[in-house]
Amino acid sequence: MEYNIDKNITLPKERNPGRPAKYPFASMVVGDSFDAGEYSAILMRTLSSTAYAHGKPLGKKFSCRKIDGKLRVWRIK
Repeated sequence: MEYNIDKNITLPKERNPGRPAKYPFASMVVGDSFDAGEYSAILMRTLSSTAYAHGKPLGKKFSCRKIDGKLRVWRIK
């Protein structure tokens, strides 16, 4: 296969934003929380690891707790 080389084509400033975030970790400030729905062990593991992955590179910390059968997530740092 042969490829054509194009010249003077500018690179777009924005990258592909990807899939929209399911959880609002990026917009939370310390003390904010959100209700993630009905508690399940799978949801707790998923949210705990997702919160860690979002927070660790930026120095943020989140905490997940079961309250009255629901799962709630707080930003604590």
